[in-house]
Amino acid sequence: MKLKALALAALMASAAPVAAEVRIALDTATDLATSGSYNWAHAFSQALTEAGFEVRETPRDAVGNEAEKVDQITTGLLEVSLADIRVVAQLDPFICGLRGCPISSTTPRICSAP
Repeated sequence: MKLKALALAALMASAAPVAAEVRIALDTATDLATSGSYNWAHAFSQALTEAGFEVRETPRDAVGNEAEKVDQITTGLLEVSLADIRVVAQLDPFICGLRGCPISSTTPRICSAP
């Protein structure tokens, strides 16, 4: 019995760690000079890579439209999506809090208040 336990422990210790893949659906071109959201996604990708994750960035609309991306997030097929908040607010009206999400005092609310 001890031999089986020792063999199992040796096998587990010699197994290479499995790197989890994180898929990021982008919402813009991969241009660090002009895209703020891509700057965030790129920095996040680098941090994940340094932490041992395998990161795959997918171009805009490569995995579907906004509703399909949100659906993939809810089912676990996609880990990060830079989705339009209006689409997410249709699924969860409290994503913007109780009063909605104004971008600024001069722009209309993105989300309608519940």
